[in-house]
This record gives sequence, C-alpha cells and structure tokens, in this order.
Amino acid sequence: IWVWPLSKDLKILGKATKEFGQAKWNTRIKLTKRSQVLPLANTFNDMAAHISALIENQKHLSNAVSHEIRTPLARLKFALALLPQYCQPESDPARREHFLDEMKLDIKEMENLLQELLTYASLETQRESLNFERCDLNSLVTQTIRRLQSHHPTPILFDAPEETIYLVAEPSLVERALQNLITNAQRFSIDDIKVNIAIDSKAVTLSVTDDGEGILEEDQGKIFEPFYRSASSKNGNKGHGLGLAIIKRIMERHHGEVTLLSQPGFTQFTLVWPLNTTQH
Repeated sequence: IWVWPLSKDLKILGKATKEFGQAKWNTRIKLTKRSQVLPLANTFNDMAAHISALIENQKHLSNAVSHEIRTPLARLKFALALLPQYCQPESDPARREHFLDEMKLDIKEMENLLQELLTYASLETQRESLNFERCDLNSLVTQTIRRLQSHHPTPILFDAPEETIYLVAEPSLVERALQNLITNAQRFSIDDIKVNIAIDSKAVTLSVTDDGEGILEEDQGKIFEPFYRSASSKNGNKGHGLGLAIIKRIMERHHGEVTLLSQPGFTQFTLVWPLNTTQH
C-alpha cells in the first residue's frame, strides 16, 4: 500500500522522460502536492521548459539567418555579375567606387546581423559565465554618451545624481544595453535625447527618452520580441529586430527589467535594477 503511489508516480516520470526523448518538447509532469517525487517532477519541468525555449530560439535564429541574409546576398550576387563591366579601363572611376561601396555596405549588413545573432544566442547559452563586478554607472554612461555623440548630431542631455551610483553587474552588457537604447533614440529623435540616472529606496533606474513620433500602440506589446520590427514610418527595414530583445535578455540576466512608455512626441525606455542587486 505504501509503495504503490510511489511506483505510480515513478511510472509517470518514466513515461514523460521517454516522450521528451522522442522530441515531444511540450511534455510536462503533473503530480499531486503529496507526491514524494514532486521535487524531481518540478526539476524535470524546469529543465523541459528551458530546453523547449532553447529549441524555439534556435528555430528563430535559423529563420532569421535565412530570411535576413537573403536580400544582401542577392544584391552581392547581382553586383558580382555586373563587376566585369566596372573593371573595364574605359569605365567611370567614380561609378566604380560607388559600386564597390555598395558591395561593402551589403557585406557590413551581413556582418552586423551575424554579430547580433551571436550576441543574442550567447546571452541564453552562457548563463553562468557573466563576470559581475562593482561598476561606476555614472562613468559608464558618460563614456558611452561621449562615444555615441561623436557619430550623431542630435544632442544627448545627461542628468544624474551628484553622488556616484554603483551597480553589481557585467559592465560590457550594461554598456551594450545603453548603446542599443541611445542608437535607437538617435534614429527617431527630433531635437534631443535625454539620459537620466535615478535611485530610490527600491531600485536604480537608467532611462533614455526621445521626442520622436512614438511607438505605435499595437507594437508596444511585441517590441521586445526577437526579430519583431515596428511598422513605424521612420523604421522602414532598418535593423534586424534584435536590439530590444538583447536589452531584455541583458536585464533578465541582471535580475532587472526594461520598461517602455510611449506616445506621440515622447518615448522612454527605462532599465531597472532592484536595489538588492546593486551597491550604492
């Protein structure tokens, strides 16, 4: 009588394990709260959910590569077919240079896509390899703004407390998240971009605000999904739909979050670190 419930639950575990081994990735185990093997079942479910997410992300990556790389690759093939015409002695040197520059842009587009894909994938696979350290958020933001400001005319206004704010984080990933937000704001802003650091009793926040056209309401719930691109008139086909998804993953790895507020003439993304993950 005592062994029978345990034997029954072990059979359920065995059946679920076999089904999962047959690539039925949605397999989950349901046991009663009184089950003696409930912790094992919960561990299996967590593992199954994680593996399912990895497989789903792999499908996304494969689809993105096949879809996003097709256009620049087709342009390069077409350009290579025309290249002999531009290599003739009588060809116009200026046209030849312009033609080669366009080929270089296509190569650069593919390089950027692959780099984004590698970054996005690494944030999922390298879960235990982050090098957290105590970093000066004020200095990190100042350096990032200085670097990005030199490549774009839109002024970036920075406001932060006089006292230094510290985070226990991976500095390169925090910088990457901020860089993605600022470059995104530079694409849409009209007059200026505002970057603000704040701290209260619950969290440290870093916000980036622009005065562009705003994000469409129907896009706001999907904009952090990988490979999703807004239908905004300014967005066009720029980017690969990974910048904000990368930010979301970076913040999840830091036990924080990224939030969005947007309406016409105002868009604000905010990175939030709970105080128990920071040092002030």
